Amino acid sequence: MGGLPFSINADTGELIGLVEYDPEEVGSNLVCPACHQPVISLYESGRYHFTHKGQHDCRLGARMGVMLALQAELDKPLIEPLNIILPALNIQEEIPSPANPALVLRDSVVWRRPVPPAIITKGKGGPHFYFRFTDSETNNLGLYLPLPDKPRESPNWVTGHTNRHMNVGLIWVDYTALLAALSREINAAPSRETTAIMLFRLFLADPDTKGWLYHPRERGIRERLREALKEQLPASKLGPSLPVNNQMDMQPSPVVIESEIPTETVVTSGSLLSVSQIAEVIAHDGQDGADAVLYSPDCQLEIDGGWLVLKHDRLWLVEKASSGDWSKRTTRFAGGMRSGRYVPASDVLVRSIKAAVGYGNG
Repeated sequence: MGGLPFSINADTGELIGLVEYDPEEVGSNLVCPACHQPVISLYESGRYHFTHKGQHDCRLGARMGVMLALQAELDKPLIEPLNIILPALNIQEEIPSPANPALVLRDSVVWRRPVPPAIITKGKGGPHFYFRFTDSETNNLGLYLPLPDKPRESPNWVTGHTNRHMNVGLIWVDYTALLAALSREINAAPSRETTAIMLFRLFLADPDTKGWLYHPRERGIRERLREALKEQLPASKLGPSLPVNNQMDMQPSPVVIESEIPTETVVTSGSLLSVSQIAEVIAHDGQDGADAVLYSPDCQLEIDGGWLVLKHDRLWLVEKASSGDWSKRTTRFAGGMRSGRYVPASDVLVRSIKAAVGYGNG
């Protein structure tokens, strides 16, 4: 597919896809979605192609058409929840040895997790749309449609949004990858789908058409990777930590040692977890607390949006109750534990939460 996948009917303002384009029905008064200059249709190899008239140079028309078509499909009322395949989260960390900057320890993670079907709602003042998975009562994922002339520029609202909604992931649309997927699909075989429906299907099904602006698990994974890498260095050589991107004193061709620590390794038995790492473990590996009974905790720590709670053989991640007197200890844990998650309280977790609260390790 060359040229533009979409044009605009200058008479009606309707977005026209090249797959379903019929000159007898639509006419030839077409313009580019971005520059609004005349577009002509060429019939080649059994199908139509849209291209700018004359030598006009416009590099935004294809991306603008994709953005408008995708936005229109997302705006449509849903008949049933949609399945979306998310991109992998690729993380790499490296630590230069303080004793020998030519020695670099490096580890990487490619993390992917299937998600349930989702309901789509429109966003305001941040992500253009939100996805709420069918097993959740709150939004789980925000979608950003970049400006066609700034396809890889992070919007200025991301930091504020992630500070307020730490458990909501953010993805963006990769127009270049989506256009490439659409081109392959159109050239493969004739289709009864409209161009916009085909585009939307590819967006949902192809993980490469999306990228992460923010992933709720990224910080915890990075911390675990760095702690695991530090354990590979001899204790006597560990001095003040060096910035990961500090390459000033490194030799041009450093020796690289790839860590063999498994992706899901959290800590060793002698390590302590940070508060954020504890929350990550419970959020990822925990069980729902629907069977919780009313009891007071042995140890508690308030965190953003809720509490970490230790009781006997369980460690809970408790979200703040939506109603009731949260200042009363029994009320918050009775309501919260039923909507929270828990994991078995291992020795590492117990020592970590007690250290964070300020208890002794005994």
